[in-house]
Amino acid sequence: MFTRNVVMKKVLFALVGGVVLAAVSGCVVAPYPATGPAYVEPYYPSPGVSWVWQFNPSYGWGWHHPQHGWHNRGGGYRGDRGHR
Repeated sequence: MFTRNVVMKKVLFALVGGVVLAAVSGCVVAPYPATGPAYVEPYYPSPGVSWVWQFNPSYGWGWHHPQHGWHNRGGGYRGDRGHR
């Protein structure tokens, strides 16, 4: 009789634990959507032909040219680093 009560308590504890885990895990399992850098519209016109407005992780948003690199006149938007 004593062992039967112990077994029933263990089964009941496992069952309740499983129900609680199933109820809570729905919130935890959902993956957080990956987000990239927020788009920032250019506030001054393109310096010329072939310049592309793009994001650089260390510079921020700015005009980039395939041969000339990053355009640094006009300040550009630097995200959390402030802007001129």
